Amino acid sequence: MLRRATVLIAPLLFVVLGAAGPFEGCDERDGDDPRPLPRDVGGTCFFDEDCVPAGCEALRCLAGACVEVAPIRDADGDGHAPPPCGTDCDDRVVTVSPDATEVCDLVDQDCDGAVDEDAAPTAIRFDLTTLDPTMSATSWGDRVIVSDGEFTARGVRTRRLGLDGALGTVEPLYDTERAPIAIDAAPTEEGAWFVIALEPATDASATIVLVELERDDEGAVMPVGAPVTRDVDGVTAMVAITIDDVPYVAWDAEDTSRFVWTPAWAAPVRVGDGLVAGIGALDLASDGANVVVPSGARELTFLATADGSVVGTVVPDGELSPGHPLASDEGHVWALVRDAFDHSLQPITSSGTSPVTTLPTGGGSVQLGIDRTSDGLVITRGDTSSLRAWVLDAEMPSTIRRTFGPDEISGTGRAIVGVDVAATTQGTAIITNFGAGGSSLAVLACGAGS
Repeated sequence: MLRRATVLIAPLLFVVLGAAGPFEGCDERDGDDPRPLPRDVGGTCFFDEDCVPAGCEALRCLAGACVEVAPIRDADGDGHAPPPCGTDCDDRVVTVSPDATEVCDLVDQDCDGAVDEDAAPTAIRFDLTTLDPTMSATSWGDRVIVSDGEFTARGVRTRRLGLDGALGTVEPLYDTERAPIAIDAAPTEEGAWFVIALEPATDASATIVLVELERDDEGAVMPVGAPVTRDVDGVTAMVAITIDDVPYVAWDAEDTSRFVWTPAWAAPVRVGDGLVAGIGALDLASDGANVVVPSGARELTFLATADGSVVGTVVPDGELSPGHPLASDEGHVWALVRDAFDHSLQPITSSGTSPVTTLPTGGGSVQLGIDRTSDGLVITRGDTSSLRAWVLDAEMPSTIRRTFGPDEISGTGRAIVGVDVAATTQGTAIITNFGAGGSSLAVLACGAGS
């Protein structure tokens, strides 16, 4: 009896499994809420890898057959198919797709062919052996160049500074026996301009000296032409920028006046009086067409780059923050201003202001700074002995890309004399000068410190 049952079951299985043909799905008669099964595209298989699609469809091996489970392949479920059906450069990883955000990990997250190009930077810090309280720094290709006025008997020199913290040898900048009051520097396409304010010699006039330098193929320093000099009635502070490789200088005089000048102008332009009454922090920036300078504690003056004529004056929404409150950008400048609670960031054009964005809190308010780099807006905030930094998204300044503490930027415990930010081709350098206490180099770059 058992033997006959076995014989009858085998033909029955053949009829059920073999005679029905490929199953195409359920019709409306099967239940109140029918759900069609995946279409059987034919072909036997043991694993998903055995199923080779004819087009962009996604196949899986189900019950020994290759079955279409989706019209477009998307193995990681990020909404993008791999080539040739889409542009997902790694369909195995959900964090890699054309919509992904680039992070610093040597992986092309956004599938644009570049690696880590928009990733938020990391930081590494080096202590330097400089001793010059007037030291200034600016970008020099893939590194930084700093002034060195320590040996004033020989004049002012420069030293190239690598982003590994290595200081190069001393190179000539300007020979003089007069001590520098202040030094500033600004980059050009092929080098940099250094601006030196020298103490008076025998008369009452100080001297402003402009020296242009270029890089040779090895990155070495080459002076260009003769220095440009101008005698002025005393200098208490000075700052410089370049616009289309042309240097512009602003300084505060001993008679509480503020001036702006470039060698192409007939004479310096006086933009404000009354330092004692509060003319505001000394700084310069550009909107691409004008040079912008604080002409009051709560006023910016826009000057035409061609001749120094006044294009307009604008009143920000608050008093300018102390330190370095201006940064250049195309079509506008950025200004750091005090608000009712702390400090804010405001875009300003020659015709008016835009809404403010509150700055990240913390880090003190003795000296603040803003610089526009390829990473975004670099904000520095410091008290007398430590410095913090933030990288903000330049398109959406309320977005904080990275935050850096004093241990990453300046260290603590030494009195800060000055701060310079230099945007090099390999990352952003923040140089904190402690005068006779040396200085600190913080490098903000993808992969720094890793």
